[in-house]
Amino acid sequence: MSTINSQDDEDTFKILIATDIHLGYLEKDPVRGNDTFVTFDEILDHAQKNEVSMGAIPDERLYRMFVNKQVTMLRPKEDEDSWFNLFVIHQNRHIGLLHVKEKKMKMQKIALQTVRTFHMEDVVLADHPDLFNPDNPKVTQAIQAFCMEKVELMLDDAERARLGNPRQPEKPLIRLRVDYTGGFEPFSVHRFSQKYMDRVANPKDIIHFFRHREQKEKNVLAKAQYLPSNVF
Repeated sequence: MSTINSQDDEDTFKILIATDIHLGYLEKDPVRGNDTFVTFDEILDHAQKNEVSMGAIPDERLYRMFVNKQVTMLRPKEDEDSWFNLFVIHQNRHIGLLHVKEKKMKMQKIALQTVRTFHMEDVVLADHPDLFNPDNPKVTQAIQAFCMEKVELMLDDAERARLGNPRQPEKPLIRLRVDYTGGFEPFSVHRFSQKYMDRVANPKDIIHFFRHREQKEKNVLAKAQYLPSNVF
């Protein structure tokens, strides 16, 4: 917290809001292991540049304190209406500098330059009846070729989104979620991922197959109609 800035008067103080970046997450990963430490170092640079101090409390401890009603919002008795309480909701990988003067606040967004680019897209195979027919014996190969084309486009987007900061990791995080509801079958994720071992940071989970929950429930109900009544 700081009270002096060339653009703020002495009655304005600043709070650097930096939410949880899960410091140490996947630290043993040979590609992504250093990501959180690099980003945290960038946040410390912002704190130093804006002359603000930093503090932290573990999530579990804060949760227990709220459950045990050990968190108290204090206000001075004098001129009570001129004070306010501030509550920050968790939002990964975003920081901002909050300028506060009396009851007026202004958030100055700060874009992090060292965060690994992340691109995610959803594909619903049933939305492409002109391309995929579950009765076609070669439909799985067609789906795999379609997914490869999607991943290539996402890689192009990731390259364009790079900020040019030498500390920003080169390999992006790519996630293509494929809804195979409608009689389709997933192809081998392992073989698919081998094609991108040197191009993405998360080759093992670049593809995620799932089935829509509502369709699963319909299948369960349909099967239940044919079960003998004594089963229930």
